[in-house]
Amino acid sequence: MTSGRRTTVAVVGAGAAGALTALHLARDAHDDELEIVLVDPARSTGRGVAYSTDDPAHVLNVPAGRMSALSDDPGHFVRWLQAADPAADAATFARRCSYGEYLDSTLATQLRERPTVRLRRVHRRALGLREGADEALLLRLPGADFRADAVVLALGSPRNPADWAPAVLRGAAGFVPDPWAYGALEKVRPARSVLLVGTGLTMVDVALTLAGPGRQVLAVSRSGRLPEPHAARPVPPLPAPPVPDGPLRLPDVRRLVLGQLRAAVRAHGDWRPGLDSLRPVTRDLWQRLPEADRAEFLRRDRRWWDTHRHRMPSDSAEQLASVRARGWVTVHAGCVADVRVVGPRLRVELADGRAVVVDAVVDCTGRGTSAARSGDGLLADLLADGKARPGPLGIGLDVGPDGLLLDAQGRPDPRVVVVGAARQGAEWESTAVPEIRAQAAAAARCIRAAVGRQLAGAASQ
Repeated sequence: MTSGRRTTVAVVGAGAAGALTALHLARDAHDDELEIVLVDPARSTGRGVAYSTDDPAHVLNVPAGRMSALSDDPGHFVRWLQAADPAADAATFARRCSYGEYLDSTLATQLRERPTVRLRRVHRRALGLREGADEALLLRLPGADFRADAVVLALGSPRNPADWAPAVLRGAAGFVPDPWAYGALEKVRPARSVLLVGTGLTMVDVALTLAGPGRQVLAVSRSGRLPEPHAARPVPPLPAPPVPDGPLRLPDVRRLVLGQLRAAVRAHGDWRPGLDSLRPVTRDLWQRLPEADRAEFLRRDRRWWDTHRHRMPSDSAEQLASVRARGWVTVHAGCVADVRVVGPRLRVELADGRAVVVDAVVDCTGRGTSAARSGDGLLADLLADGKARPGPLGIGLDVGPDGLLLDAQGRPDPRVVVVGAARQGAEWESTAVPEIRAQAAAAARCIRAAVGRQLAGAASQ
């Protein structure tokens, strides 16, 4: 990246997006002197929220063949799995904890192959970002600042503020606001009855962890709709559809989606390849919609999209069906209207007038989307200082081409790149490994160019 001095890149976030970014920064460094500083209070690297679980029932919701950290080596993750399990193949739904281990291992291997690249872990939470001398940046940490030539924000999804939960529930001992917090589900183990709010992929994992004889698990959401399962056997892909030129409106996108689903059923007897074929064009479709149409999509189409696009593994679907058949898990449409504490238990009243009395309530509605309401110190500082602005519809952060952070006036900063879930408002498809690894590779190229311009400018003065 540079000649004559070491470049320092701070990557804020050490989950999957941060690990992938560090990996691609190291790959792009070649023989350049580079220091990568991974800033995150978590003790591990590559796990984050998604891959920190050690429950064997929690598996990836995408086959291993699509989860390589390296876009130019699609079989990389499969080969890594096969070193421990020769029976693994591209269709395997690996344990989520294994994927976190894979990211950490792959990053370590890449660093060994790049002796000029040094990785430093800072187990602290970033608090702010300031301008430093010589076009550098100062990342604020508790008790100290440090200088960076560029910063990558790989923050993952913000915490969900749990607005659906009445205040009395948020203050109750039996409420679990984050099922992925360390030890969170252990406090639920003694419970004989548990209410899960939300019926998406988080609920599936939590239900499979808790389901068993002697415990009743009830899951509710507004629709009561579960994620669709993946096909039991691999289905051939369908080519991406041509996207018409000119302005697009939401009815146009709905017709395009429906056409792909029908084409997939005709070709393969399965709608799934049709939806998957939209992946290469989803960002273009989203960005070409007027903001009012995007808002309508969130109101009217998002639930359908989420249950069909983010599917559960077929094995998980079978296990969930089994525990439901035994009566250990039930799923209903409903939303929480009120909660009362009744001794050690919670009486939860639903909007349709039903009431259930449970020992614990677990928030399974998933992660949040609003950077402004996340409670994260760095995000709050960036927004308050005008160095960032919320993304479209208030989702994540607003970014320009290649994920460059946009300030309050919409100006890009070539030294600050956003990778991962915080780009969802601007790009929509921005939370899965194929998109994140491409963003990480692009971030490495952007940072190389930005630092090169800084050095050329300094040399000419």
